[in-house]
This record gives sequence, C-alpha cells and structure tokens, in this order.
Amino acid sequence: ADITTVPVVPVSVGTITQTLNVTGSLKSNQNVDLNSKIAGRVARVLVDEGARVSRGQLLVELDSEDLRAQVSQAQANVRAAQVRLQQTILGLPARESQVLTSIQQAQANLATAEARYRAALLNEPVRAQTAQSGVENARAGIRTAQARLRQAQETQRSVEQTTQQEIRRAESGVAAARAQLAEVVRGAREQQVAQAQAQVAVAQANLNDAQTELNRQRQLFEGGAVARAAVDTAQTRYDVARAQLQQAEQNLSLVREGATTEQVRQAQEAVRQAESQLATAQTGRSTRIPIARNDVISARAALYQAEEQLRTAQANLAQVPITRQETRVAREAVEQARASLAQARANRSQI
Repeated sequence: ADITTVPVVPVSVGTITQTLNVTGSLKSNQNVDLNSKIAGRVARVLVDEGARVSRGQLLVELDSEDLRAQVSQAQANVRAAQVRLQQTILGLPARESQVLTSIQQAQANLATAEARYRAALLNEPVRAQTAQSGVENARAGIRTAQARLRQAQETQRSVEQTTQQEIRRAESGVAAARAQLAEVVRGAREQQVAQAQAQVAVAQANLNDAQTELNRQRQLFEGGAVARAAVDTAQTRYDVARAQLQQAEQNLSLVREGATTEQVRQAQEAVRQAESQLATAQTGRSTRIPIARNDVISARAALYQAEEQLRTAQANLAQVPITRQETRVAREAVEQARASLAQARANRSQI
C-alpha cells in the first residue's frame, strides 16, 4: 500500500481571521431619540454622524440667547414681586383694618336686612287681614247706608202723603164747619139732620182709619223701619180725626136741638178751630216735608261716602300683592347681605 506523507507542525494558540466582503447598510440594534428638556434653536452639533459617544458627553448646544432673556425677565419679575411684597407688608395693617371694617359693615347690613325681613313677615299678614276687614266693614257700611236711605225715602213718602191727607181733611173740616155755622144760623131741616148724622159717621170712619194708621206706624217704628217723624204724623192725624168726630157730634146735636146764641157761638168757634187746624196742617207741610227730604239727602250722601270707603278698601286690598313683593325683596336683601359677609370673611382669610 502507498504511504501518504503529511507535514507535522507544532500546535500553537492564535487568531484565525476570516474576511467577508459584502455590500449593504448598517443598522444598530438599539435607537435612542435625543430630546432637550426645553425647546430651542440648535447652535452647535459637537459629534459626527456615526461617531462613538459615551455617557455624559455633550452632543448638542442650544442657542441660549432667549434663555438669558427669560432669565433676565424672571429676575426682574422677582425684584418686582419683592417690591410688591414689601408694599404688602407695609400696607398689611391698613388692609386688615379695611377688611375688618368691611366685615363689620357687612354684619350691620345683614342685621338690618334681617330686621326688615322679619318686619315684612310680620306686616304682610296684618296688612292683608286689615285690608280684608276694611272691605268687609265698608260693605257692611253700604248695607247700613242703603237701609237708612230706604227708611228715609219711606218716611218722606209717608210724611208727604200724610201731610197732604191732613191738609185735605182740614180743608174739608173748614168747609164743613162753615156750612154748619150757616145751618145753625139758618135753622135745621130734616135733610140737615141726616147730613149731620152722615158727617158723624164719616168722622168716626176717619178716626178708625187714623187709629189703624197710628198703630201701624208705631209697629214700624219699633221695628226700625220708619223714623219717629212718621209716628208723630200719624198721631197728629189721629188727633185731628178725633177732633173732627167731636165737632161732627156737636154739629149733630145743634141740628137736632135748633140754633141758640150759644150754638151759634160754638159753630163759629168750630169754624175757627177748623181754620186753625188747616193752618197747622199747612205749616206742617212747610216744616216736616223739608226735614224728611233733607233726611233723604243726608242718607244719599252717607251712601256715597260708604261707597267711597269701599273703593278705598278695595284699593288697599289690591296693594297686598305689593306687600308680598316687598317681603320677597327683603328676603333677597338678606341673602345678598349674607353673601357679602361671606365674601368679606373670605377676603380676611386671604390676608
């Protein structure tokens, strides 16, 4: 067999170098973004791209012109703040006094507002009740005045009617007395006797009517429906009717017995009495009727006054919503005063 000969060399430790030539781009395994703490314009870049750098090495310088201006401005602000601080320290006592005064004023305003609010709360129901009572009283006054007017009008009508009746009866009495006197002088006849009897019957009927009217007027007066003048008028009518009855009875007696000197004198006296009664009735018309009319005028004036009082009371009642508005305004004033006091105290806490 063939023998292969190989060279033998001693073993040694060394570095084996193997070179590979390739074309491409290098990319690091780790990227780091460089950011400054503040924004600014870059003045210098101190390393080249791809250069090896170490921790703490200065890489980029920023333009410091704006920063130096900011520092100068900040220093000026510090000096101004120090001046203001000094001024504040110097003006602190005056400021404290001013704030204390404002607190005291706010407290006084709050006390005043609360007092007004309490007064408004107390006044509101009182004014409302008073206004309502005023309206009710005014309406009652109108009812009273209307009743008084009706009574005065009824009295006026009664007085006028009664007075006219009295005058007519008195005129009839005068005519009858004069006729009776003529009959006495002339002498009685059967027809005259019958006529005298008829006159007695008429006079008796008038007396009965007068008695009934007098009783009616007394009942109305006791019930408050008519005035005292109506009763007095009815009483006068009754007295006249009674006198006329007496006169008629005397006339009948004279007719039956025949005329004597005394009878003639009595007949003449009857004429004078009848004429006096007529004058009295006419005088009553000129006195009682104007009084009754004046009572009606006074009652109308009282009714007008009562209506005016009702209108005034209704106007006062219409003012009650304004009183409630005043109460709301007073409550808002209290809230505003409390807010002002709280603000003053807050200002004190900031000193």
